[in-house]
Amino acid sequence: MSDHITPYIKLEQSRTGGFGGITIQEDVELTDSDRESKETDTLQVNNKLWDSLFTIDLESCFLSYYAPCHVVGKLSHTIGIGYPSLFCLYAFFFFVFNYSYYVFAYAITPVCISNHFSDWCFLIYDKSQCKKTYTIINKEYLLCNYDAEYHMCYASNEACITEHDSKVTWGAWCFLEVVSISILSISHVYIRRNLKKKQRLPQDSVCKDIMYSFYCSTCSLAQQYRSLENEKDIKE
Repeated sequence: MSDHITPYIKLEQSRTGGFGGITIQEDVELTDSDRESKETDTLQVNNKLWDSLFTIDLESCFLSYYAPCHVVGKLSHTIGIGYPSLFCLYAFFFFVFNYSYYVFAYAITPVCISNHFSDWCFLIYDKSQCKKTYTIINKEYLLCNYDAEYHMCYASNEACITEHDSKVTWGAWCFLEVVSISILSISHVYIRRNLKKKQRLPQDSVCKDIMYSFYCSTCSLAQQYRSLENEKDIKE
């Protein structure tokens, strides 16, 4: 019979152990697919690191600033929650957060002092008394103002709100601001930590992630968005 030539390389691997230092000989076959898979795994491990939080990238920065709900939805889909869930939650409280600015603008309106109402501002001759008084014209609360040149008190165009409305508005603003910021920050931290877990990256401390999410939320979202793009490039 003729000798056959083996088409692959045999590597002999020795292992010493067991009773009496017995040496065991093993034949290990390495194919091209095994080598490529090991090289790919090594490349992925070496490249699975997030870039700097302050990296300037047009796409990620633009989307994180003008369309953060889309970025959050894309990240939530990656961590296994699904695009619509966190997208709708984040969009709602993002709207509440922005609406609170309109509430704040109304809350800083001057307050009408309840015991300083007058139907006729021009009958008040004292300057300090005039500036504390308000009147009602066409169901609108307006402050009285004093003209130093003509020494006359008159109804101005500056609106005021009642003390009750002021307390309710400030309370509503504080509630909306605290709730919206809390939910948005918790969402940021949850996504950030779960994305690192999904990509098998070492976790930062919880305090550090909270600081990133609270003070640099846009940059944090942009950083996570870039990590998805980098992971996609590695797979391709």
